[in-house]
Amino acid sequence: SLRLDDRIAVREVWDALKAGRAEQAKKLVSKLGAASPAYAVGLAYADLLAGDLAAAETRFRSSVAGTPGMIPSRVGLAQIYESRRERDKAFNEYREILKLVPDHRWARPRFEALRNDLVKDATAAARAALAAGNRETAKREFLNVLAYAPDATDAHLELARLYRQEKNTADALVHFQAAMEAGTTDKAVLREYAEFLADSGQLGQSLDILEKLAAAEPK
Repeated sequence: SLRLDDRIAVREVWDALKAGRAEQAKKLVSKLGAASPAYAVGLAYADLLAGDLAAAETRFRSSVAGTPGMIPSRVGLAQIYESRRERDKAFNEYREILKLVPDHRWARPRFEALRNDLVKDATAAARAALAAGNRETAKREFLNVLAYAPDATDAHLELARLYRQEKNTADALVHFQAAMEAGTTDKAVLREYAEFLADSGQLGQSLDILEKLAAAEPK
C-alpha cells in the first residue's frame, strides 16, 4: 500500500538498520512521518540496536496495534522476549507470525523448538505434581501442555483420568474424546475408554469398542 517514494525511503531505513547505523535510521524514519506504517517499527529497531529494550518493546507494540499484519514488529517482540527468557510471550509472537505466514522461514523453526521445550517442561512439572499428590497443579500443567500443543494425546489422557477420578464426567469425556481423535491403537487405552463410557451410561459406544477389541483378539 506504500507509494514508490515511501518504499524507497523504507528500504533506506532498513539498509541503515542492517548496517547497525541506528541514529541514521532514526533520521530517515523521521522523514516518513508518524502516519507511515513503517514509522513505529523503524524507530523500534533503532531502539533495539541501541540496546533500549523497553523503548523498543513499546514501539513494536504500538506498531502492531496500528498495523496488525506488521510481521517485522512481531519478529522484534519475539527477539526481545527470547532475550529476557519470557518464553510464553515469545511463543505467542511466533504463533501470531505463523497465523499470517504459516511457512515463515524465520519463525517456524524457532516456534517448533520453543514449543517442544515448553511441552517438555510442562509435562515434567505435571508428572512431578502427580507423584507428589498435587492434583490441581498437575491439571494446571497438563492444561499448559495443551495450550502449547492442543493435540498432545498423553496430556488429554492424563486429564481425562484425573477428571474421571473426581467424578467429573463431562470434562473427562471431552479429554477422552480428544485423545481418541488421534486414532490410538493402544488396546489398554481403548479398554479404559470403553470402561469410562460404560460407567457414564454410554453403553452402546462402550460395547462397540469392546466388540472391536474382542474381534482383534478372539481368544
